[in-house]
Amino acid sequence: ANHFKSWGVFTTQDIIKYFPGFDSRRLFEWKQKGYIIKLAKTVYCFPDFCSTEMHLFRVANKLYPPSYVSFETALAFHNLIPEAVMQLKSATTKKTYSCETEVGNFEYKNIKETLFFGYAIHHVDEQPVLIAEPEKALLDLIYQNPSIKTRADFAGLRLNESGMANF
Repeated sequence: ANHFKSWGVFTTQDIIKYFPGFDSRRLFEWKQKGYIIKLAKTVYCFPDFCSTEMHLFRVANKLYPPSYVSFETALAFHNLIPEAVMQLKSATTKKTYSCETEVGNFEYKNIKETLFFGYAIHHVDEQPVLIAEPEKALLDLIYQNPSIKTRADFAGLRLNESGMANF
C-alpha cells in the first residue's frame, strides 16, 4: 500500500499499469485492515487523503473521468458565491451521475464534448486537479439551468460582484 501513498486516490487500473502482476485481492485485505477506503467499484483512497478541499477535488476528478470541478462548487472555490456547497459538483462528457462515498457526495452533470474546456490544472501533492475557471463555472451553471433567464433569476445566484471584478 505504501507504493500508492503519494497518489492519494487511485484506481485498480493505475495499480495494474505499474504492477502488472498485482493481485487485486490485496485491495480487499487493505480495506478490511483500514489502510484504504473504497470509494467506487475500482476507485480507492487513503483515509487521511481527503483532509482538504483540494484533495476532495482530486477525488472528484478521479471518480468519474473525464470531469472537472465546476458549477456552484467551483464558484465557491473562487469565492464568487457566499454559501458552502455540500455536494461536490463536476462537469463531464459522460452521462449525468451522482454517488455518495465515505468522504463526500459527488454529482456529475453532462455537458457536450464541445463545451469541455475552460478549466485550469491545479495540483495537490503533485497530482493534477481540474477546476473550472470562474467564467466557465458560471457558464456551466447557466447551461445546466435553463430557468435562469431574467435579471432576477441571475440575482438569485447571489454572486459576489466584487469578486467578479477580479476576472
